[in-house]
Amino acid sequence: LVAKGVREITLLGQNVNAYGRDLPKETRIRFSDLLGMVDAVDGIDPRHKEKLRFATRGLTDALSPSNFPMTNPKVKIRRKNIEKILLAAEKVFAEQGYAGTKMADIAQQAQLPRSNLHYYFSTKDELYREVLVNLLDTWELEGACFENFDDPRVVLTSYIMEKMNHSRTRPHGSKLWANEIMRGAPLFQDMLDEHMAKGAKLMELKIRQWVDEKRINPVEPSALLYMIWASTQHYADFDYQVCALNGHQPLSDQQFYQATQTITAVILRGVGLSL
Repeated sequence: LVAKGVREITLLGQNVNAYGRDLPKETRIRFSDLLGMVDAVDGIDPRHKEKLRFATRGLTDALSPSNFPMTNPKVKIRRKNIEKILLAAEKVFAEQGYAGTKMADIAQQAQLPRSNLHYYFSTKDELYREVLVNLLDTWELEGACFENFDDPRVVLTSYIMEKMNHSRTRPHGSKLWANEIMRGAPLFQDMLDEHMAKGAKLMELKIRQWVDEKRINPVEPSALLYMIWASTQHYADFDYQVCALNGHQPLSDQQFYQATQTITAVILRGVGLSL
């Protein structure tokens, strides 16, 4: 590729821990080994090599023996219980609203004793805010492609895919977020202003840079983001309508894939890019 003029290498993927497991044993390599091999190739833009070196160091550090205490059974149980509680709370709050939800409802959904729930979260307000913080953290990670990559086609395709995947796997989280926003974010205004606005501005700056460099058609950055959010989160916030219009059947994996491809194609072509 370098011999043909390629100067930037982008590795797309999610399950880095599973990389190479499907390869024959004699040719099997770890993901960190792959990054090292790419780093050793002459002719790649030094800026992107540095990104690869950083990723390699990150994976190496993550596998360091100094992190092994995190496999402590007590720590793993605590993490598992907190994750279970947050997902249960996400569902109950979305379906019943903040005012209509009791801690006992969440304990029942999580299939944990109420005493366990109060051990981790002493009040409903504390738990509700933690659920929203968890959602905000997830969406910030989804937008990381705007910082990690520069190609508008790669960034927009990755972002739409992540947003659609979130709508597919955690629809209650999207509904809960929408409900909170429609109420004026009474319990989350501070975090919303500080974190979400900051993340959105970073994405807008990247889009504006593409426009200025004539890499995409002239568009209003915020409007483009709103279009992506509206089209992807629709599959979570209005999943009942989507199901009703699909013969009262949830979308199959193939239908959801086609929907993702359609949204991606429309957005890319709208800004002057090909799929």
